[in-house]
Amino acid sequence: MQFQIHRHSVCLADDMTDHMVPYDVRPSSKFSGLFRNLIARRYFPQVAGGDVVWVLCCGGEELIAWKTADNTFFSRLPAPEPAILSDPGWACAASITFAYYSPPEKRACQLFLACQGRPDEMRRAGVWEEYQSYHIPPSREALWREA
Repeated sequence: MQFQIHRHSVCLADDMTDHMVPYDVRPSSKFSGLFRNLIARRYFPQVAGGDVVWVLCCGGEELIAWKTADNTFFSRLPAPEPAILSDPGWACAASITFAYYSPPEKRACQLFLACQGRPDEMRRAGVWEEYQSYHIPPSREALWREA
């Protein structure tokens, strides 16, 4: 089955080209393999400083985050990881979008606010480990709470 892959632009000059590419998804294909394959094919642009986050989204769900600076992946998928076509919502979507966050603190803020700053909500949502990896000081969290 063919999926459409799209990524957000990283800067104004990057808007000059289309980031939509077709990708053949086999019955056994998994999101982590697709993500790593696109990295190997240099689908993601090199960004100055190299410290950004890309988040794989499909069917309205954020599924895997990649912190480029330390090449770390955070998955919200169950273990063992299911095949992409095993979920009707993913298969019907037939598209994958990669959201871009720079600096990574923007991703941390998004996770924090989505879970009302509550660690128990972050654990329930499967993002606690990712959030902790950003090392956000309590003073920054306090500012986010006030905003």
